[in-house]
Amino acid sequence: MTASKALHSRGVLLLLITTLVWGTSFPLLKQMMGSLSPSVILAARFGVAAIAFLPWLRQLNMGLIRDGALLGLIYFTECTFALIGLETISASRSAFVVSLNVILVPILASLLGRRLPSRILVSAGVRSQALAFCLGKAVV
Repeated sequence: MTASKALHSRGVLLLLITTLVWGTSFPLLKQMMGSLSPSVILAARFGVAAIAFLPWLRQLNMGLIRDGALLGLIYFTECTFALIGLETISASRSAFVVSLNVILVPILASLLGRRLPSRILVSAGVRSQALAFCLGKAVV
């Protein structure tokens, strides 16, 4: 097996593992919310992440820390809303709504001046219709 093929296989395996972890997180979080408050879950989640990044803290400059803090705040806000949503809707619906980031990020990029391929527009339309169907408001 060539080095590039091995690297590709490793990438596919890591993508599958990431998908598995991401997909199982919603039902696990929903179950955890029966005994823990959203604030406790968020504190544990971000605390573990902070501890995991401690070895690299000395290598960061102020610009990276500033940008990381901004992105962390945005992600914290998203996680907070996702947990609040899990209190009122099913884990599968919550995962579906959160997965809309896959479509919204390229659309936001196009609004900021990046040229958007037509397949992204089609994908966004299909995804929007699927969301409407999931929420019971599909246009037939």
